Amino acid sequence: MVFTGGAATTIPATTYYDLKIQPGTNSVTHTLGAGTTIVERDVTFGNGTNTGIVIAGNTNNTTLSVTRNLTIATSTTFQANASNELALGGNWTNNGTFTHNSNTVNLNGTSLQTLLGTMTGSSAFSTIRVTNNSGSDAQSDPSVSFAASASVSTST
Repeated sequence: MVFTGGAATTIPATTYYDLKIQPGTNSVTHTLGAGTTIVERDVTFGNGTNTGIVIAGNTNNTTLSVTRNLTIATSTTFQANASNELALGGNWTNNGTFTHNSNTVNLNGTSLQTLLGTMTGSSAFSTIRVTNNSGSDAQSDPSVSFAASASVSTST
């Protein structure tokens, strides 16, 4: 499912195969709806072209679960929900801004997960929980790989 509206839109909380929230104009906020949003494959926030894009997961009581990859495009801000954990089974790519709002990101994949892009400063994580136990050794066969510097307030 692709949302490209040029005006503020609330994205219904439901199950999607793929989810792309890519507003078609600058300075638009799309809000994740209240409830649980499950993405069976990949989610992409922003299109990398339009500026000032905000994907608000913090407005409603939103739980987001992504089976595969999450990408935050250039010029896009994703604001996480403070109360509900974000579950991610695939890779994390942040080319924009991630506002953690004291949120926990649960890396729950079943194979190597790679975290890429900006993960420091205003895009730092608050808490990362790693429940992916696919790797056999933290050095030679890890469950999670950081492909860039990262900052975390708490890890569990």
